[in-house]
Amino acid sequence: MDFDEILAPVAKLSSLRMLLALAAIHDWEIDQMDVVTAFLNPEVDGDVYMAMPNGVEAPAGGPWVCKLRKSLYGLKQAPRLWYKHIDNFLRSLGLLRSEYHPNVYISAAGLIPHILLLYVDDILLFSESAERVSQLKKLLHAEYKMTGLGPIRQFLGLEIERDRENRILYVHQSRYIHNILATFGLSKCNGHWTPQPTSNRLRRLDDTGKPLDENGKQKYQSIIGSLNWLMQGTWPDIAFTGLMLSKFLSAPGSEHLAAATYTLRYLRNTSDLAIQYSTEWQPEQPAEWQPERPS
Repeated sequence: MDFDEILAPVAKLSSLRMLLALAAIHDWEIDQMDVVTAFLNPEVDGDVYMAMPNGVEAPAGGPWVCKLRKSLYGLKQAPRLWYKHIDNFLRSLGLLRSEYHPNVYISAAGLIPHILLLYVDDILLFSESAERVSQLKKLLHAEYKMTGLGPIRQFLGLEIERDRENRILYVHQSRYIHNILATFGLSKCNGHWTPQPTSNRLRRLDDTGKPLDENGKQKYQSIIGSLNWLMQGTWPDIAFTGLMLSKFLSAPGSEHLAAATYTLRYLRNTSDLAIQYSTEWQPEQPAEWQPERPS
C-alpha cells in the first residue's frame, strides 16, 4: 500500500548478442557468475509487516507481527530493491551504466576496459584481460555470496560455443528446441524446411468457426510463447511467423494450432543450426559507394 515501484530492468538479448559478437572479434574473456539468493540482500526501504512465521514463539501480550527489515522472495518490491542495491554497488566500483543498453555496465577507468552484463541475478563479465576479470570477481565475491560458473557455455537458454583460436563464436538454442518438441510430443515428427507454407492465409474465427477448448487454447499460447523467446534469442527467421500467430492468442482455432505445429516441425529440421560471429565476413560495398556528407 505504501509503494509504487516494483519493476526492475533486465538486459536485452540484443545487448547480449552485441557483446558476444565483440568478444568473438576481439577474443575477450567471458566469465559467468550467479548471485546466490539475490533478493535476500537488500534492506526494505519502507514499513512492511508480516505474520509471525511458523515455529517462532511470540512474546506474551500479543497478537504480534514482525517488521520486515530485509527483502524476501515473494515480496512485490523485491526485484526493484535488488536492482537498486546492486546498481549502487556497481556504480561504487566505478562502473558506468549504459544509457542505451539496460543493465550493461562499462568500466570508467583503466587502459583495459571491462564490461558487465546483469540479468536479475545472472552476471557476465567481458574483458580483454583475464586478470581484470579476476579482480572484478573478487570484488563481487566480497559483497555478495556468488557462484562462479567459469567461461560462458549457456546463458538464458542460449548455448554458446567458442573457437578462440580462429575467433569464432556460435550461439544456438538446440537444447531448448528439443525440450519444446518433447513437451508437445513432436520429438520424432517429420520436419519442414520453411516456417510456414507460402499458401497459408490465416484469419480470425468468424461466426461459424469453432475455437479451441481451454486445454487447446493453453497449448497454443504456450507454443507461441516458446516461439517468441526463440525469435528474440537466435531465430530471427521466425519473427514474421511469430507475429502472425500471435494475432490469434485470444481465440485460436484448430487451423491456428496446426500452423503453430507446422513451425515446430520447421524447428525440428533446423534445430542444429547456429548464429556464427567471426571476423571472416565483411559487408560488400559497391565500387561507387561514397559516405554521405551533410549538405
